[in-house]
Parts: sequence; C-alpha cells; structure tokens
Amino acid sequence: MSRMRATVAGTAALITAGVVAGGLAGGGAAAAAPAPSGKVATSSPAAAVAPGSASTDVVYRGTDGTVEYRRVAGSTWSGPVSLGGSIQDSPSIAWAGGRLVVAVRGSDNALWLRWRTGGVWDQKWTRLGGTLVPTSSPAIAGASDGHLYLFVRGSGNHLFTRTLNPGTGWTGWAGLGGELLAPPAAFSTVTGDVHVFATGTNKKVYFRHWDYHHIWQAWTSLNGQAASGPGVTREPNGGWIHVMVAGADGAVWQNKARPPFVFGGWSSLDGAVIGAPAVASTTPADVLVVARGTDSLVHFRHWSNGAWTAWQSAP
Repeated sequence: MSRMRATVAGTAALITAGVVAGGLAGGGAAAAAPAPSGKVATSSPAAAVAPGSASTDVVYRGTDGTVEYRRVAGSTWSGPVSLGGSIQDSPSIAWAGGRLVVAVRGSDNALWLRWRTGGVWDQKWTRLGGTLVPTSSPAIAGASDGHLYLFVRGSGNHLFTRTLNPGTGWTGWAGLGGELLAPPAAFSTVTGDVHVFATGTNKKVYFRHWDYHHIWQAWTSLNGQAASGPGVTREPNGGWIHVMVAGADGAVWQNKARPPFVFGGWSSLDGAVIGAPAVASTTPADVLVVARGTDSLVHFRHWSNGAWTAWQSAP
C-alpha cells in the first residue's frame, strides 16, 4: 500500500474479494511487561459511536475467545468488560435506534447477536443461525430508526445481506455477488442509505451503495494496494467518509470523500499493523482510529483540531 494510486476508478463490474473493519497499529514499542489479559486483543477491533455521543464503543476478541468491550472518550479508556460468548475472528458493533448491538461468528460458525438497551446488556446472546465460512466475521451497520443491516461472506465466498426491520423482523438473505476473502465493512447514517466496502483479490478497495430508491449501485473501485479489509465511518451531519486499511508496508492508510463520493487518494498514517483498522467519528473533524498492534495490544490515534495525534496504546 506504500504506493497506492490516488485516482478513483469508475464502476467495477464485480468485487472479487473483501475483508472487514477492525485492525491494528503498533506505532510504538511493545509493553515492557505482560498486559492484563482483558487488554490483549486476538482479533481486529471494531468501533461505533451513538448519535450525539462524545465517546466511542470498541470491541475485540480477548485471549479467552470472548468479546471484550471498552469505551473511549478522547484519550480516556474504560477498563475491559467481558461480554462472554465463544467467538471466531473479529466482532462487529453498531448503534441502531438508540440500542447498541454486537454481532459475531460463534464457535458453531453461526451468527450471534447481543444487544444493550438503556445501558443494560441482554443476559444472553441471540442466535441467528446460518453457517458462515471460516474467517468470515459479520459486519453490521445501524440506522437511527432501528434498522440494522447485516453483511456476511457466505457460500461461494459471495457477499450476502439481510435487514432487521423494526416491528416486522428480519428479511431473508439477498446475494450481492462478488468473491470475498473475508468480511466487508459497512455504515449507515439514515434508513435506506447504506454503504458497504471490501478489498478485492487484486488488493483494490471497492464500495457499493444502497440508495433511497432501494437499488444497489454497482461496485466502484478506490484503487490502492491494501493488505487488509477496510474500516469505515462517516462524520456526523453528512460529513467526510473515512476509509482505512492496512497497507503492504504494515502502516495504516486512509482515503476519504464527501458526497458525491469522489475520493481524494490514499495517504499514510504510519503505525505497524496486522489486520484492518477500525475507525469512528464523534463530531465533524474528529476521527478515531483503533487498531491491534504487533504487540497484540490496542492502539489508537486521533484526528482533532486539524492534526493527527501520535499513536498511543490504550491504557
């Protein structure tokens, strides 16, 4: 990714592979002493922000195979809280209608969800069933009215999606084609407006848009040479869309756009990463990157007041 091209290609016929949000960025020396087990990540993290919130919710797979949950505001992190479960690969997290939800691939390769309502987590995980292919973590995106959009890599390594409609339940699965290597990443700001991103087997990053006319637009290429799947977010109030990946040089790379989604090209955020970075935004012009470092600790970096802070490890 050290020499990603800046030009945005036109519509692509099909995406050929994809990976999900989450990641790792070293950006500093490894810890001198072993970290508490709850602070060690064994997967890429995922991040989400509630509308109007000043904090970011972060999840990752812990050393015991359960989901670890933390919150971060600025540089202040809460301690890790185990949500239990027995998961494979990376979890995904999203806000939908004022509720926080975590989606995972369980040890049975089925889809599982756990919700938090009014600050209280459900006592148990809810099984959605299905059989995900190995290394296929789900990706979720939520809308303000409670719609939840779910994406997975399914049979034939194609991309599949289904939607939770408030009041009526889940739709059936719909295929979006492609030949994915790993899960996609997605975001939604309002009902009926969804973007899904993935990395192709040619190492280029692609996205596809579900618009207000309930039509999936064709895949569009962002070019580049990514070594991971993307992490994606959009700033509040219709602001910038940020796409981040791990590059071939092990650093985090960023591309961003405003509607009508003309991306400006890739730039390096440095770091030393394994997997895809997670990204979130609490306010316009404030962006948080969270990643798993080569030391397996969680690292982060902020864009604030027009500049990037240095990489730091989560305390």
